[in-house]
Amino acid sequence: PIAPEAPAIGLHYLWKLPDLSEATLKESAPFGIVSVGVTGARYGKIDLGESVLVIGLGPVGLYAAQCAKLAGGFPVLGLDPVAARRELALKLGVDAAYATPEELAKGHPLMAGNAPQLVIEATGKPDVVNLAFKLCGQNGRVVLLGSTRGTTPNVDFYTDVHRKGLTVIGAQVLTRPIRDNSDGRWNAWDEASLTLRLIAGGRLDTRPLIEHEFPATRVADAYHLIEESPETLGVLLNWQK
Repeated sequence: PIAPEAPAIGLHYLWKLPDLSEATLKESAPFGIVSVGVTGARYGKIDLGESVLVIGLGPVGLYAAQCAKLAGGFPVLGLDPVAARRELALKLGVDAAYATPEELAKGHPLMAGNAPQLVIEATGKPDVVNLAFKLCGQNGRVVLLGSTRGTTPNVDFYTDVHRKGLTVIGAQVLTRPIRDNSDGRWNAWDEASLTLRLIAGGRLDTRPLIEHEFPATRVADAYHLIEESPETLGVLLNWQK
């Protein structure tokens, strides 16, 4: 494997897995996307007891929510219009999941204040960025984790960002340092290694998100399923079959 101390750093890495059972090996397969959730929680610099809202409960959002809880977020809340995703979020430990911003606005009895101190945007939809700004509490932080594509129109920076004292954090995983870890930012090698250990140790649960499994020879069928069922969360390709 290419370690950070190697004289040249490649674009791809190999990680040695912990001693795993076959079942845990499958659970570790999505570690790349799981590490995106780790990055979102780490860049947010969550303090113990800070309320966290994750907008978008797809794979990135669900993993980010689990990581936010591990980091001390309390309560950890989710926002997604899809009922099945909200139900899954609750099973994975999210304290409450809401279908609309109006439901969220009623507040959570365990939340200090009326708005979350950290908002993680995990949809990647440009128009949701404005929503993240509006829902975040005073002097809070907004982590843009969903790799938003396109332009967000009509941003009222004075009202929604400047006047509220928000900090906006770009959490693209490609911004992780190559070698040395820094405060709130680990290099890709160490972050992926941590992710694998969290999965192996049962701290992060990937099982509910692996909904379908195909032998690698049927990769076309796997992609057809994703194309025809956009709400599919996880498809595993088994290279042993």
